[in-house]
Amino acid sequence: MDVEKSLRELKAEADSGPLKEIVFTSDMENAVKERLRNRRRQSIRIRLLASAAVVVSAAAMFVLSPWMPAYWRTNHQEAAHSVAVEEQELHLPGTVWNPPSLWKPSPRHQETYMQDSVSYIGEKPVRIIAGDLYENQADKVMWLLNGLHANKVELVGIHENGQRYYLGDWETAGPLYDADRHFPSAIMLPEPGIWKLQVLADDVHFGQVFVEVKPGISPSNRSLAEPLIQTYVETNQAFAASEKDVEVTIELLGIKKYDADQFQVYAWITVHSGDPASSAGIRAPVKFEIHYVGQSYRVLGHTMPEPGAAYWAQVEQIFPAKIAELLKKRAVQSNL
Repeated sequence: MDVEKSLRELKAEADSGPLKEIVFTSDMENAVKERLRNRRRQSIRIRLLASAAVVVSAAAMFVLSPWMPAYWRTNHQEAAHSVAVEEQELHLPGTVWNPPSLWKPSPRHQETYMQDSVSYIGEKPVRIIAGDLYENQADKVMWLLNGLHANKVELVGIHENGQRYYLGDWETAGPLYDADRHFPSAIMLPEPGIWKLQVLADDVHFGQVFVEVKPGISPSNRSLAEPLIQTYVETNQAFAASEKDVEVTIELLGIKKYDADQFQVYAWITVHSGDPASSAGIRAPVKFEIHYVGQSYRVLGHTMPEPGAAYWAQVEQIFPAKIAELLKKRAVQSNL
């Protein structure tokens, strides 16, 4: 800054204005000069201190960063990023935070028709009468349709992850309860989770109902399969049935029920001889075929992998991918 030039400009401005009658003495001139010099020195000191602080901070970060906890650096970086993002977000009036998911089971209702109590799922025009649904297990479902006059419909299942599953075409019948048309079906859905069951009439969407498919084996199928397998293992030569006393342990791993007449059960079978001197026994995964024959269900046969180099290849051939993966994980854990 040119102090002399500034003073001359100030003096000329004062002389041309209403202050021109005021005498600007040498003492006043020296005081103004000193004040300008002090202001300039103060400005220089502030700039020097700011530069030094930046240099010291950078040096400290450089020296200490190898010893600073990784989470401290990451959290501070994320915090800075979060602040920047929040400044960019626009919070508009009427904004709904955490909007509700549309993929949830349709409500269940209880009604009485002609003295019959009926529990159904969904709302008109599509409702179903069904119990709990389980993965890979065909279940009976009665469909109630209102406003439909077609004699045939198609069913499509859509999982919440986007997977589509064709459930076949079905002939519809006349009225039932308060529905215009109805039809019975047996559907099997391969994955647990929320499913949208869509009804198509003449290739056009007619209606839908949302259901929850549970993982595992239904209580009814478990109570049916376990005693059948128990009897089969205790009497079959392949499972050391020649022993007088055997202890059989059955752990059901999964099931695939195609319809009411046939299904496959995947189980882990452990057989111990009751004779301490005997080494007979078996521990293996087994697939059982169960069919409805005559007037009852029976185990018609079984398949299990043989020990040896081809064991895991046979496991992958015999069992579904989920069961095979489960068996591999158990093998790894047992070797730890």
